[in-house]
Amino acid sequence: MEHKGDRTLLERLSGILLRPNAAFVGLSPRRGESFGIVAALLATSCVWSALDAVYSKGAGSVGSVGGAVLNTFLGTLAGWLGLAAVLYLAGRRLNGWGRFEDFLLWLGYAALPMVLLNLVSLLVFVFSPVLFPALGGAGWNNFHIALGVLGLVWGWPGLLSYFALRHGMRLPARQAALVVGALLAFILIGSLLPVMFPARF
Repeated sequence: MEHKGDRTLLERLSGILLRPNAAFVGLSPRRGESFGIVAALLATSCVWSALDAVYSKGAGSVGSVGGAVLNTFLGTLAGWLGLAAVLYLAGRRLNGWGRFEDFLLWLGYAALPMVLLNLVSLLVFVFSPVLFPALGGAGWNNFHIALGVLGLVWGWPGLLSYFALRHGMRLPARQAALVVGALLAFILIGSLLPVMFPARF
């Protein structure tokens, strides 16, 4: 019986990754699952930050590693709560409905792609110094950045956040896409400003 439950959970999670519309239509958010996904995101992100700090500054710099992990933990937690608040307020403005606490659970599921991509990134960190010693773990910086961008587009605040708005707040497709698209555009413009106007930043 327990094995069957595990299989159901795996099917549910794989459906969110591969068939998100169908998965979110039939989704009844569970606190344990949603918080578990966010906890996995926090854990993998903190481990990633620790490895990145070690590769960048050396293992002897314990303070740097601890600071990087703490910043990542607090930043990821604030990102979840902040993104949920922004999307929820925008959804309510567009006549969406539901409680914020429930929408927070919907958005927890949308973090799943970022957990998966973090695991891929961690595998690169661990195995690349052995398989590609000339590059080392830090030599894959562009690859890690690409995975981060994919996480934005796929999870927070991208595609799965759109489905969280659609089905968690009952927003029409066009309005949900408008909210998510505007937020992604804002993030993109914000990231390009230092490149376009380096003297100002």
